Amino acid sequence: EEEAANPDGEAEAPEDAGPPPFTINVAIKAVSPLVAPWVKPEGEEEAEPPPPEPVKVSFTFPGEEGPVETEPVEPGEDGACVFDYVKALEGRTPGPALVSALMGTPMVVTVHRGEVAIGTVSVDMLAFTTGVESIGGSYALTKIPFEGDLPKPEPEPPADGDEAAEAEPEAGGEGAPEGGEEEDTRPKNPLLDGASVELSVTPTFPPDPDEGSTRQSLVSEHDAIHGGILTLTAVAIAPLPKTLIDVQAANDDHWEFAVAMPLEGLAPATIRGGATVVEKDDDGEIVSSRVEFAPETSTARVWMPAATFAAFRDSIRGKGPAKATMEVCRVSKSDAYDAIAESYRAIADATFDGLLNPGATESAETAPLRAPPFGQYAASCVAKLCPKENTGGNPEGPAEEAAPEGAVHWAATPTVCGVTFEVTVSAPVLPPWRAPLPPKMTLVDLLPGRDPLGPHEADVRATEAFRAEVAKSAAVLSKEYAAMFTGEPKDADGKATRRKSLVFELNRSGKYHAMKERLKSAASAIIAERFHKGGEGVQGKYNELYVHLLQEMHAALKKLGSSEEEPEDPRDGVDHAKLARFKALADEYEIAGDQSNADKWHRERLVLTRRLPEIWAEYGAFLARCERYGKSEEAYKEALMLEEGHVPSLIALCALMLHDEEYERAEVYGQAVTSREEGDPVAWSLLAATYNAMERDEDATNCNYEARRLAAEVMSRVTAGSPGSQPEKPPEAFVSTSLLLLDMHMPAEACAILEQSRTHAAFIRSICLARAAMLEGMPQNAHAFLMDALAVDATDPRPFELLGDLHVKEGNFADAVEAYTHAMACTGEANGRPPASLKLILNLGKALTENGDLADARATFEAGCEMCPCASTWLGAGIAMLRQGDLESAEAALAEANIQDHTNARVWGYLCLVALLSDRAPEAEQAIGSAFRCGLSNDEWPLLGEIGKLFLEHGRWKHAEGALRRSVKHGGGADVRYALGRALHEQGDAAAARDQMLAAVEQAEEAGDAETKRLLLESLRAVHSELGENEAAAAAVGKLKVMGVPTSPPPKKWRDC
Repeated sequence: EEEAANPDGEAEAPEDAGPPPFTINVAIKAVSPLVAPWVKPEGEEEAEPPPPEPVKVSFTFPGEEGPVETEPVEPGEDGACVFDYVKALEGRTPGPALVSALMGTPMVVTVHRGEVAIGTVSVDMLAFTTGVESIGGSYALTKIPFEGDLPKPEPEPPADGDEAAEAEPEAGGEGAPEGGEEEDTRPKNPLLDGASVELSVTPTFPPDPDEGSTRQSLVSEHDAIHGGILTLTAVAIAPLPKTLIDVQAANDDHWEFAVAMPLEGLAPATIRGGATVVEKDDDGEIVSSRVEFAPETSTARVWMPAATFAAFRDSIRGKGPAKATMEVCRVSKSDAYDAIAESYRAIADATFDGLLNPGATESAETAPLRAPPFGQYAASCVAKLCPKENTGGNPEGPAEEAAPEGAVHWAATPTVCGVTFEVTVSAPVLPPWRAPLPPKMTLVDLLPGRDPLGPHEADVRATEAFRAEVAKSAAVLSKEYAAMFTGEPKDADGKATRRKSLVFELNRSGKYHAMKERLKSAASAIIAERFHKGGEGVQGKYNELYVHLLQEMHAALKKLGSSEEEPEDPRDGVDHAKLARFKALADEYEIAGDQSNADKWHRERLVLTRRLPEIWAEYGAFLARCERYGKSEEAYKEALMLEEGHVPSLIALCALMLHDEEYERAEVYGQAVTSREEGDPVAWSLLAATYNAMERDEDATNCNYEARRLAAEVMSRVTAGSPGSQPEKPPEAFVSTSLLLLDMHMPAEACAILEQSRTHAAFIRSICLARAAMLEGMPQNAHAFLMDALAVDATDPRPFELLGDLHVKEGNFADAVEAYTHAMACTGEANGRPPASLKLILNLGKALTENGDLADARATFEAGCEMCPCASTWLGAGIAMLRQGDLESAEAALAEANIQDHTNARVWGYLCLVALLSDRAPEAEQAIGSAFRCGLSNDEWPLLGEIGKLFLEHGRWKHAEGALRRSVKHGGGADVRYALGRALHEQGDAAAARDQMLAAVEQAEEAGDAETKRLLLESLRAVHSELGENEAAAAAVGKLKVMGVPTSPPPKKWRDC
């Protein structure tokens, strides 16, 4: 059948025969004069020159079994030798393996004079990797040292009684050489300095029948340009497992070790010859142990064609299926079979981080060893070095117990065992660093096309005019009062009498009218400037105007009572003390969760001045935290209108554009920061993320590198001081950027930035991921990340505080208290950390209050009043005291809170509650009015419901209705509606009371509140009867009977109910 298929008997070429073999021609052309010309000795006229000794050349070539020699050649008259010798080395297969062999093993050329080798040279064939067609030229020879070229050995001291020593002539005596030294008669190498050999190495290829041309070079032009040389140097494997130390000691270092790196499409880069080194102390205890590689055997060089080099580059850049992998194994020095070879075969995931820097060609690292995937031993690159089966009949190596299945002995070390190595590539994996090209747009193109905001002087003048009128009116009143009265009034009636007399005199004299008109005119200017807009929310504008005028009046009166005026900055005329106070109030409200009032105080800062870019930037940051990104962008742009190079605003706008996927604009803002002399690592990391999104890989890599470099510089400056004075180390660049994005409520972008980080700080990474999960509404993931952080460091308060926040969101206040308490215990100077933050104090106090631990809540807030005295801490203390029933202390604490911030609506609300509980209804009415004017939040409906019920008990129907209606509107339950119905009925509106009570019955049924339902039905029976709705009244009675409540005739009056 075979003959029928191939009648001519020609051998068929296999389908994958590969390239045809070729020939390498080594030509020896000439040898320069080797020795100095003969010179006739003086006084020997008849002396003849010695006959010239023939010269021959030998060389060793990779792949040849032994050296190749030329025929001897007689030197010419000038001493040079001309050779006409070409050796054809046939049957060579082109490919990466041959190039690596030629590159790794140089051709060694030796020149012989007669039969004595006198000079040698190593010819490196690395140039073939550049695509040259031939290498050659004149190569300088190196002397081969003869005996006379070596240092003369020291004479051995004579043995005792040696007669030869006694027979030695004395110095200067008969038989001693001149100069007192014996002449060195040992032969020396006569090779001239500069002697050389001329040769060439040229590959010759057969014609290619497919392409119709002849190949000229060993490496193609494409591979020469895009390929590369990889040099792997093994340094050490440490530490050693105890089993290996014992078996090596017992068997005279039977084993050596190998490190290999698999390469796609190529033979692995393999290094053998690692020897164990064990160091012990004087007591015989092991101090250190390792596998060391001798310098002459520790390096392997491999040439990689373009495709392999690209695959290697992509693998370490994370674009391939996996990172590069190193393999470690042990091999018998005597070729003995290793029955447990698999127990010492391990792999290590190498990252080559050093090669990921732009323009870098070197990387050194230590990669931890681990067990390879089970069942893949035969596919490993070291399987040929230590086969799993003894197929060659080799003797067995020393007996040793195998590691458990799926494990390796390297894992049984006291510390993590790793292989340390260095990798060098001839061409950088990444191009050298360069700055990104300037964007097409400029920063001016992105800013509003108008002049910057002015100083807003009109508002300042109107406010100052109003304050001046207040001060003037106060002076008039004081003067009039002093003219009419002397001394202090005896009692409250005396105060009232004086007040009536003063008002009468002011009206009579027209001074009251004049003061009112002046104040009205001054207030009108403020209204025209700040409150000119109408439309919806007019009542809210009235409330805001009232509060503002009240604040300005208090400020003017406070200024009258102060001994000195508050200093103002002479540079810009801005009251920086007030700016700082307003900023503290804004932060306090934000921490307390009242974004509306926090926004108000930020805007109040802008009323004081619009000329400072940091004011706009801080407002923009607040708006971003509120996820009002459009308004935030506007605020940051206003800051840039005032100062084009304001770095915080530029960085924030870059982040905002990244969030909005406006990558071209993000590039403009980012480069506006990076173009400055002092770079900012956060800006570079944001640019890296921007270019990643734009798929500009080279620019992204360069920005990534610059971010890490600048962050490392900052770190080095921080750690340059004495250890005792070092502050906390700043986080890595991408972690800092991630924290910034988390502060701006951009969790997705923060996680993407974090993925670019090379930090191995698991703690801060877990903190960032936990915050991102909380922002994305994934509590389970957040909890897992916080547990990871606590596993790393359980002494840091941050994970405990975040864990408390997580429990509060889930309504689990008991666990929140525990977490916040742990966080508090981790703060303070005793723990080497800053004191507890206002946020932590308030959150712990609130959780304790919600959990019913009023005594602990009170103590927490009282401590907070000492550490961070502000309205929120005093308010929290007042609430805890109020719930304990300590009305006197509660009122004192709330009064202190009111002094800290008289615009805090919650403080006014709880002051109203204290006044009602203390049976001071008139004061309560004033307090609730102030609470409404200051904008009591809709979230305070439980407080309003409580206040409304107390007003109802005190017979203040109108105030009760106002508080109860707000509470019902925003979440009040059936009991609040019932109280509202009672308040309406007391004011004579039975129909409205009926409607509210009917709605309350439905709420009570849904909530399963039987007691409230019973009260509602009894009241409804009376209301229906009053309205003449007998059927409805009977239905209410029927429902009461169903509930098992005894009924009686309805009362004649509501109050009898």
